[in-house]
Formats: sequence, C-alpha cells, structure tokens
Amino acid sequence: MAANLHIGYARCSRLTQELRSQLEALAGHGIPREQVVAESVSTRGRIRPRFEAALSAAREIEAHLPHCRVIFTVNELERLGRDAAELTALPVRRTGRLGR
Repeated sequence: MAANLHIGYARCSRLTQELRSQLEALAGHGIPREQVVAESVSTRGRIRPRFEAALSAAREIEAHLPHCRVIFTVNELERLGRDAAELTALPVRRTGRLGR
C-alpha cells in the first residue's frame, strides 16, 4: 500500500498581502502548517525559489521512496500561475498529475 505525503503551497504576490486564508484552507485539507511551503513573490518574475525547492523535494522523495505518493496541493490554481499557458508549462509528476 502506498503512503501519501502532502505538501501544500501558498503564495501571495506582495508582502502586504496575507497568506492566512490559504494556510487555513490547506489545514482544512489536512495539511499541517509544517508541510506547507509559503512565499511572497509575484508570478510576473517567474522565479519562485520556495516553489522550485518544494518541487525538487517532492521529486527526491519519489525517487528514494517509490512507494510514497507525493501530493502537491494548492488552495487556488492561480497560486501556481497567471494563466493557462503557465499552468500547462509546470513540471508535473511522472504520473502527469498535479494533485487535487
């Protein structure tokens, strides 16, 4: 039986915005705060260091623990990108799914 590891991602565009509602929504999905990667960075810059680090960690876990299924969860798709082109360009798991 495969084990599931949930990684949450929360992002806001500016330091003046708050992440609390996203963190609460992810907690509502059973993802504890210590398993949520959060950052304040605009998608205009296209560089999201914490997001990239979280994806890298997910790949490492899957490579070393093939029985473990990593589920990357966001509260809103817009946290991952600004438009459909950005979303479809995201690197996905070997199964081709992004999570919930």
